[in-house]
Amino acid sequence: MIVNESVIAGLYTRVSTLEQATEGYSLAAQKDVCISYSNAMRYKIFDIYTDDGYSAKSLNRPALNRLIADIKARKINIVIIYKLDRLSRNVKNILELVELFEQFNVT
Repeated sequence: MIVNESVIAGLYTRVSTLEQATEGYSLAAQKDVCISYSNAMRYKIFDIYTDDGYSAKSLNRPALNRLIADIKARKINIVIIYKLDRLSRNVKNILELVELFEQFNVT
């Protein structure tokens, strides 16, 4: 497979304990979908950022903070997620992340 070297992806997965138990968004399922999409698009995967057991109410999550640091360090230029609410369930936080993505040319 030819890898699109110009697109370097960061894959982000998150689940809270309650969500995993009730809604079935397992980390493994999210990861599989994100990897499959990245492979289909021939993106190079830089890293997979996983927050296990963290609520989406806050942006203060270890893997999300590492993802943000890598965006600011220009290590990735696209973020792949299973669903938008994996990033946050708070519209203000999503807008803050979108502004950060735009500032660093991340899609």
